[in-house]
Amino acid sequence: MKFVFRIFAFVLCCVLFSGGLLAQANETYNEEVVAKIDLETRNELVYIVGTAINASKLSQSIRYVLSANLVQEDGRRLRNEQSGRLVMEVGQQADLSEITVSAKETARVILLLLIYDEKENIIGKDRIVLNDDESQSQKVSVSDQVQRVVARRNKDGIGSEDVSRSGEDGLELSNLVTDDMKTKPGRDFVTLFYSDYQRYKINSGKYIISLKEVLAIGNNTKIEVRVGNDIVWQFFTRPRYDFLKDQAFEAIKKVYQKLKALKEQKSDVIQKF
Repeated sequence: MKFVFRIFAFVLCCVLFSGGLLAQANETYNEEVVAKIDLETRNELVYIVGTAINASKLSQSIRYVLSANLVQEDGRRLRNEQSGRLVMEVGQQADLSEITVSAKETARVILLLLIYDEKENIIGKDRIVLNDDESQSQKVSVSDQVQRVVARRNKDGIGSEDVSRSGEDGLELSNLVTDDMKTKPGRDFVTLFYSDYQRYKINSGKYIISLKEVLAIGNNTKIEVRVGNDIVWQFFTRPRYDFLKDQAFEAIKKVYQKLKALKEQKSDVIQKF
C-alpha cells in the first residue's frame, strides 16, 4: 500500500511540475525575439518605432502588429495600426514599422507591439501608455512624457510600462484582443465584434482573443476567431452589414462559452487536487 502511495505521489508531483513548466513557458515572452517600442520627439511629432531583436540561435519568421490607440475623455477611440512579416537572421535587429502622433496630443495613448511566430503564437510584446495618470488636474501633451518614459525604460530595461496593471481599455497584456484583417468587411466585423465585446463586458484574462482574415477558395476570404490557439468560430466574409453583425454576435457567444469552459475546467482541476 505504501509503495502504491509513493508511486501516486511521484506521478502527481510530475504532473504538477510539468504543468508548472508549461504554464511558465506559455507566459514567457521576449526570449527568442525581443519586442521593443522606441520613442523620439522631432518637431511637432512623436515617432513610435517598433523594433525586434532575434535573440535565438535560429532564423525566425515573424509577423508583427504595431498599434497606437488614442482614447479620448468621452470614450471615443482612434486606432492606427501597421503590420507586416519578416524573416530575421540570428542576432539581427530590425526596425519593423513606424507610427507618428502629434506631440501636442493630450488623449490617453496606448502603444502596443506584438510579434508572432509561424504558428501565430505571440513570442514578443511591448506596451507603453502615455497620459495615463488620471490624478492629473491638467492634461499634458505626450511630448512632455516621452523623455521621462525613455529614461525610465533605459534604466529599468526593456519591459512594458504597466504590464501588471489591470484596466478597462481592452488593450492590456491580459484581456487582449488582436486583429489582422485584409478587407473592408473584415474591418467592419472587427468594429462590430469590439462593440459587443465591450457591451457584454467580456474579460478573457490571460487568454488572447485573435480575429484573423485568411484567404479561402477563389477570391473569397474567411474570418477565424480564436481563444488562445483554438478556433471557436469561422465564416466566409460577405459585404453585408446585417450578416457581419450576426456573425459578430455568434462569435461573441462562442468566445464566452469557450472562456466559461476553460474557467470551469481550471476550477475542476483545482478541486480534484
